[in-house]
Amino acid sequence: MDRERIISRRTHIPVHTVSKVIKLLKEKNSIPFLARYRTFETNGLDAAGLRLINDEWQEQETLDKKCSALINKLSKEKRINKTIEREIRDCETLEEFTMISSSLKNDPKHSKLRKAKEIPNMENFALSILNNNNFSIYNLSKGTGLTEAEILANASLIIIDHVSNDERILHHLKYLYENIHVKLVSRRVLTKNSQPIKEAQKYEKYFEYEKPVNNVLSHDWMALKRAKSQKFITYKLQYPTWLNNDLMKFMQSLWSSSKGNDFIYKCFQQSILNRIIPKLDRLIFNKFYTRANLDSIKIFEINLKSLLFTPPVEVEVIAGIDPGHANGCKVAVISSKSVILSTDIVIAGIDPGHANGCKVAVISSKSVILSTDIVYLHDHRKSQSIKTLAQMFRQHNCNVAAIGNGTACRDAETALSQAIANGVIDRNFKYCVVNESGSSVWSVSEGAAKEMPFLAPTLRSAVSIARRLLDPLQELVKIPPQSLSVGQYQHDLPPAKLKSTLEQTVSEVVSFVGVDLNTATQEMLTNVAGVGQVLAGRIIEWRKCHGGFINRQQLKLIKGIGAIIFQQCAGFVKINEDTCGAKNKILSLKRKSSLGSEAPNPKKLKADYIIDRMPNQLVESTRKVFQTIGLEGMAVNCRTFNAALKKVAPDNLATAVNLSVYEYQSLVDLVNGIIESKISSSTVDNSKKSDYEFNVLDSTIIHPESYDLAKQYLSYHNATLSDIGTKELQNQLQSPTLNINSISSELNCSYEQLKLIHNALAQPLHTDIRNEFEKPVFRSGLRTITELRTGMVLSGRVGNVTGFGAFVDIGVESDGLIPDRLAFNKLKPNQIVTVKIGNVDVDRKRIALKLID
Repeated sequence: MDRERIISRRTHIPVHTVSKVIKLLKEKNSIPFLARYRTFETNGLDAAGLRLINDEWQEQETLDKKCSALINKLSKEKRINKTIEREIRDCETLEEFTMISSSLKNDPKHSKLRKAKEIPNMENFALSILNNNNFSIYNLSKGTGLTEAEILANASLIIIDHVSNDERILHHLKYLYENIHVKLVSRRVLTKNSQPIKEAQKYEKYFEYEKPVNNVLSHDWMALKRAKSQKFITYKLQYPTWLNNDLMKFMQSLWSSSKGNDFIYKCFQQSILNRIIPKLDRLIFNKFYTRANLDSIKIFEINLKSLLFTPPVEVEVIAGIDPGHANGCKVAVISSKSVILSTDIVIAGIDPGHANGCKVAVISSKSVILSTDIVYLHDHRKSQSIKTLAQMFRQHNCNVAAIGNGTACRDAETALSQAIANGVIDRNFKYCVVNESGSSVWSVSEGAAKEMPFLAPTLRSAVSIARRLLDPLQELVKIPPQSLSVGQYQHDLPPAKLKSTLEQTVSEVVSFVGVDLNTATQEMLTNVAGVGQVLAGRIIEWRKCHGGFINRQQLKLIKGIGAIIFQQCAGFVKINEDTCGAKNKILSLKRKSSLGSEAPNPKKLKADYIIDRMPNQLVESTRKVFQTIGLEGMAVNCRTFNAALKKVAPDNLATAVNLSVYEYQSLVDLVNGIIESKISSSTVDNSKKSDYEFNVLDSTIIHPESYDLAKQYLSYHNATLSDIGTKELQNQLQSPTLNINSISSELNCSYEQLKLIHNALAQPLHTDIRNEFEKPVFRSGLRTITELRTGMVLSGRVGNVTGFGAFVDIGVESDGLIPDRLAFNKLKPNQIVTVKIGNVDVDRKRIALKLID
């Protein structure tokens, strides 16, 4: 079986391209790498086309393994011949394999069919009747002691099984499966008192539903499946009236003995009703459910990609608000570097029972809590809490807030809008509603606890929401993609397939956006093509121990990063000169030479060495701690340091150095971290001179394998590496008369390779491709649903896109719906659209919208 031709036929991609892509995939090339750096070999396929081939190839590989395993099994059981083997190997899909393998299964030990076949000569007797051969029922009865009725009953079981699994019947079934016109019929399931269940009303559309299966949309299949699982409806396939007669005539054409034989006729009828039609049911349902699953996963993938490509907002200070009723609104104020400046919980006074008040914490960039307090916001205290918010915003010069779109979002918007309108909060203050899905999941995770150890989970979620506006991608990669709620019926989809697709999508986005090798988080590095979690951890550790990376080549110094992995990931990591490790390396060398013979012992570190590496605000406190526990000027390791701490009560030691218990514990953790980091690294410097050289090409998307070509291209334009990023070079490369195709011939390279180099050099350094996408929408006021009127034209932000339409935030308490089953082809999450208000149902909070092109 030529699997590559099958993939070509199913994907509509030329077979030579399919063959080349599969070869590249077998060589361990990642999809992001192929999509960016091997377009000259893949006929220009993008990531989606490459993934389509990869998915089909994986399915064909799985199919091959299943076919081989079944053939081996049947060979051992001596139940195979050339015809059966050919049938198995000719399977093109897993559905075909399932149909054939099910017909070859051994009968269960205690089944009636198995017992019938175990009766001496019973199978020969049954097949002789079917094939119109003579076989004495009298002799069989005499040999087995069975009555004639018992013999015929057992024979019928064997005939039914034989007919329904016959190779010719299966071929005819496949033809019907591909060409028959079938109708899906669903009906409501009533309770004992014939009253519909309240929860079932959302499925009202399917209570009396009839439609040709080819016209049932993917989201309808998913809804029908869920409604049936919840026992709100039941459904079945309705076949054409001629089907039964067609199958009977086909069977009679194969076994002429059945004509005029009532016994054989009844066996055929039982085979059709109990074996063949149910088999056809399974094939059709499986076909359309598989298609619906793939469509739903595709929508999820498109929405996720749009969400991850959300551009970052360039502001100095930002507030994140996690709204809530019973537990109040959690607020965090962070800087543009994600440094947490202060946190606050503001209770909106909507839901009673706020006796515990509002927790407030001000923390430093190292998550050290500098002060704590409790404020109250309930009834008459609401206005005071608004003032607390205003004071927080003024204190940190914050004029932008991110509000999570969860529970009480609109209530928080209303309170903020009123405060802005009344002048309590600066009238230039603006806010933006962001997708908060998964923030609560992340806030209680091990990673969140490690990142913000002394911050309550509820406040961590507020920080996460603020960061989703500041740098969405860096924050969203921490969340399992299935938890981001940007699809439809995600809990009904195949978990493994959904997880695999979404993880690939995240990796593609992170890789194409690129990461700064010296500032990227472990989650970002994990998702870079070719890296993974283990290598990401080693990269972070190397960065800590060596003061950062100076160039991409230093990745090869990390254990586990060989030639193949370096090739896959190098183009997706960048070195920014502002964060480059060269400065740290120079500083480290100076410090090493000044220490001379007093360089720190790899087994212990001197107290002064540790103190110098503490945050500025904790230097004096750390010095006092070492003085108090009697280790001033001494060399210590974690064991000796912690042993000395145990001799003094934590409360007393915190008071002695003028710190809170929380601050003191953070200080201890930082000291231990510095000791562990330094001692675990080697003090021997084996670096070559080239390891200390910065290469500006490392700041571009140009792959190291193309650096020589990039230099040739620069020379062609009488430019050098120092010209990269300058306006002069950009203007020169953007000339409309430039013929890249002609230049590629002169430089003896492919057009695609040179085009990528040209594009990289023709744009400013550190260009973020996310800036090409729709930016977040900011507001300072809020409408209510009662203000909406039919025909009103508004702008809004697309939230979620599904198979039945797109939800749009138009600034009222409920999102409106553009009911369009092709919306996912037109719209993307975060896209700004102009809509016209259609029907408004205030009681049910439903708003129908019409998209204005």
